[in-house]
Amino acid sequence: MSQLIHVDQLDSAVQQILEEYGEEVKADVVEVTEKVAKEAKDTVKNAAPVGARKGKYKKNIDVKQTQDSALETQHTVYVKDPEYRLTHLLEFGHATADGTGRTKEIKHWQNGQDYVDQNFEKELRDKIERG
Repeated sequence: MSQLIHVDQLDSAVQQILEEYGEEVKADVVEVTEKVAKEAKDTVKNAAPVGARKGKYKKNIDVKQTQDSALETQHTVYVKDPEYRLTHLLEFGHATADGTGRTKEIKHWQNGQDYVDQNFEKELRDKIERG
């Protein structure tokens, strides 16, 4: 759709178009951030261990929006209280209770970070290009 614009109104017309485009891109960023965060949560959950605690740790992995402003949106994948205490121990291993060795590392959080690193930019670029 085209409009006739007088030269005196060109700056305000361009400004309006850029503002509309910025709002569309912001909406796309919010949508893709939420989608990728949920998928990263699922990736972490699928790789999380289920031990003697019958999956309590795994069930408490969740995602929440931690930042939403005009310039930034952020989601965080985390483990709810009180299970969060196990995260570092499982991801990096720890000394055994009898002190004779160490447990094996279970790199489930790294899987989620790798997923975000590989997919966020690609999905955002595709979403913006499709308009």
